[in-house]
Amino acid sequence: MYIYLNGGIQNVTTYPYLEDVPHSGIHPCTSHSSLNVATVNGFWRIRPRNETLLRDIVAFAGPVSAALYGSLDSFAYYWDGIYDDPTCPIGITS
Repeated sequence: MYIYLNGGIQNVTTYPYLEDVPHSGIHPCTSHSSLNVATVNGFWRIRPRNETLLRDIVAFAGPVSAALYGSLDSFAYYWDGIYDDPTCPIGITS
């Protein structure tokens, strides 16, 4: 979503990571859209557990990204395998 909302993203050569204390203002934003190397033309939101639609979107549009609801205590201790917590509020959107 960041890339979509900001009109693109630069690579590490033209926009290197600089460690900073959050919101301190030591390193102001120096991004320039003329140096963008990737953009996002659009996005789809799909309903949870719709693997067929996910497959079709990957085939039609290419790579996808995913978001996780990571606020549950069970997620803090997740180690491997398929994460499944029945108390997870599936379908939350902001």
